[in-house]
Amino acid sequence: MFIYIVPIFIIGFFLNGVASKKIKKKAECLLSNPYEPLPDIIHMSFPRINVLIPDIFLFFCICISIFYNKTLVNIEKNLLCTGICTIIRSFSIFMTIFPTCMPKPNLKKKNSYSTLFLSTHDLMFSGHSLFFIAIGNMLNNSFIKFFGPFLLIIARQHYTIDVCVSGLVYFFVYSNI
Repeated sequence: MFIYIVPIFIIGFFLNGVASKKIKKKAECLLSNPYEPLPDIIHMSFPRINVLIPDIFLFFCICISIFYNKTLVNIEKNLLCTGICTIIRSFSIFMTIFPTCMPKPNLKKKNSYSTLFLSTHDLMFSGHSLFFIAIGNMLNNSFIKFFGPFLLIIARQHYTIDVCVSGLVYFFVYSNI
C-alpha cells in the first residue's frame, strides 16, 4: 500500500540535497551579500529563537504521529502529497535565488545535522512546513500546522513568504491527488 511512497521520498530528498548544495554555491557567487537577510515583517516583530527549536518540535510531532498511528487521518494521501511537494520543491529552488535569513554557517562546527537539515539558500518554499502541514492534517491538529511553520520563521530558518507558499503548494497538490 505505502510501498510506492518510499521511492518518491527518496527521490525528493536526494533532489533537494543536490539542489540545496548547488543553489548555495550560486548564491555565494551571484549575490553581493548572500548572508544579509531581506526585510520580513515577522522577523522584525518577534525575537529570534534558537535555530534548532523548529526541528525539535518537528521531531516531537513525528513521535506523536508514530504513537497515534492507529488514529491518523488520510495518512497515505498526506504522505504522497508531501513526497510530491518535496520533488516540486527541489525544482523550484533553482527559480529564484534569495539571500538567506540564517547566519553564515560555521565551517569548523559543521556536522551531519546541519548538512542535512539546515541548508541556507533553498527558500522558494519550506520543506519543513510541508511536514508540519502533513502531520497536522494526519493528526487533525491545526496547532501543529500553524505553530511549526511560525517557529521556522522566528528561528530565521525561513522567510514568511516561504512558509505561505508551502501551504499553497501543499493545498494545491493535496486537492489534485
